[in-house]
Amino acid sequence: MMAGKKLILAHTRALGDVVAMTAVVRDATLAGHTVAVETAYTPVWKHNPRIVPAPKRGDRAGWTYCKLDYGRVLRDAAKHGRHFLTAWHTNLRDQTGVDVPLTLPRPDLHLGPAEGPVVDGRYWVVVAGGKNDFTTKWPAQAHVQTAVDCLTALGLRFVQAGAAAKHPNHWHPPLERIAVNLVGKTDERAFFRLIAHADGVLCTITAAAHIAAAFEKPCVVWAGGREEATWEAYTPGPQWPRDCGPV
Repeated sequence: MMAGKKLILAHTRALGDVVAMTAVVRDATLAGHTVAVETAYTPVWKHNPRIVPAPKRGDRAGWTYCKLDYGRVLRDAAKHGRHFLTAWHTNLRDQTGVDVPLTLPRPDLHLGPAEGPVVDGRYWVVVAGGKNDFTTKWPAQAHVQTAVDCLTALGLRFVQAGAAAKHPNHWHPPLERIAVNLVGKTDERAFFRLIAHADGVLCTITAAAHIAAAFEKPCVVWAGGREEATWEAYTPGPQWPRDCGPV
């Protein structure tokens, strides 16, 4: 195992991607490397004890910069049957030669001691919409409403969340019989807290599923068939390396 490298790991895409990337940062540091990050959604890294500040661009002698990408691994997902989290490790190895194992089948998010519940009482989080760039990830809204109706009748309480309706790239239609509507009312850290203190999550293939996995929360996911089930599912199965920790 190569140890002792100083790595700047970068990624500029969606929130769910950056949340998933936290797994390779965790595992690189556990393998003895020093890691700084440059990503979109910098609140993902708040309270993360594993990372160090990124050096300025003129002061990076001795550092290896790697802009991580999972596209090639995703395109081959039907052949290899591996999980999304493993793609970051594969890409890091391919670009830099740094080969670290996936130690746990979940992302690595951290809350601070003051980051308590956003909503009082017990509840499930429901995310009913998604981004306009991947509409195949959206569920039929009637199905979401039916699920909320049935489960509310059984005593569950739902908090609806998602990016603001005014955001040009997101669509989150309001649901009926919701206890609290927080669509557009949470930033990234509040969204993490909302999920971390929930009983569970009901969502599409979106950042909420990866956040739920990070906090080991039950999560029921509507999947539109765009990707292999093994690519997204945080369930026991062959998508995980043999020496990875338990789901």
